[in-house]
Amino acid sequence: MGQQNPFVKEFPRHGPDLPHSQTPPANHLQNRGSVSRKMPMWCTEILHLSSCLPFLEERPKPSPAGVYPRRSPLFPEVCYIDLKKEKTKLAQKSVDRSLAFLDECLKLMSEKEALQQTAVIGAIEGGDLQEERLRSARETAKRPVSGFLLDGFQEQSASFEAKLNLISAVTAELPEDKPRLVHGIGRPDQVLDCIERGVDLFDSTFPYEVTERGCALSFTHQHPPDPETSVLEKEKPCNGERNEEESDPEIDQSSITSYEICLKEKRYREDFRPLLAGCTCYCCRNHSRAYVYHLLTSRELLAGILLMIHNFQQYFSFFQSVRRALRDGTFQDLKQRIQRRAP
Repeated sequence: MGQQNPFVKEFPRHGPDLPHSQTPPANHLQNRGSVSRKMPMWCTEILHLSSCLPFLEERPKPSPAGVYPRRSPLFPEVCYIDLKKEKTKLAQKSVDRSLAFLDECLKLMSEKEALQQTAVIGAIEGGDLQEERLRSARETAKRPVSGFLLDGFQEQSASFEAKLNLISAVTAELPEDKPRLVHGIGRPDQVLDCIERGVDLFDSTFPYEVTERGCALSFTHQHPPDPETSVLEKEKPCNGERNEEESDPEIDQSSITSYEICLKEKRYREDFRPLLAGCTCYCCRNHSRAYVYHLLTSRELLAGILLMIHNFQQYFSFFQSVRRALRDGTFQDLKQRIQRRAP
């Protein structure tokens, strides 16, 4: 027989009223063992609660209405949590606090002469609740801000279609003469969808994430297309076309988009072409895919540097094509070309 858990000793079994008939004594905080006395107070309480876990009833499932009953032998009463109501409260609180903080910043700007020329960006909050998003947009637009940040869209809680609907509703409430910035959306096809709905600025985290995966951006965005580089669209094979050697099961393919190639794959170890035909970055002009594959498998820091140079130049070149398409009226043609590579 193994040694008995000293923390379970502190909760003797008694009380026929409960199904498990086990509750902690009233003075359980004073009945600590020699081990728990050596720990800080917060850690001790966690251990006391963890020793009760075997005695807790199985947690019931939430009802269709979103009400979650929570039972415990330590607290015989039943607590009901309305998930939808709690979510609404959190969204309202985020909007109220953001507006209050914005007012403090604007007040400080008016009082300090050194801050008179400072540009303030107002954050649009509200989670995925359209009512709160619209309230945040309308109230922020009343204040003398230089632009608007559509915050919270980098979260994965909502589908991209739901995000687009919220973005459309929010931008309709904002003035046209001030820029709109969104965080966390960087995939080329998603960028074009947001531009159609009134977004002006995007962050540059996407090429950084591609680099962290050991991948290189490999998609063409010229319109009309360059005949010499259009063959790249057929270059990346489908998963079903790869043999067992090329599949590389240790590589997580779920995070790799269709706009990049993973240079950790073995099929690139003897590929002496540039990362992207026609690219004029330092990496593509001086090195091959096989060389970057070697650097990645050898865990050389130079691999990340070369990939970062290529990915940022390719990403910024993509936005140059977007601006040119908007100016020339060929935005839809560019969008169709980009969406051909969409997953």
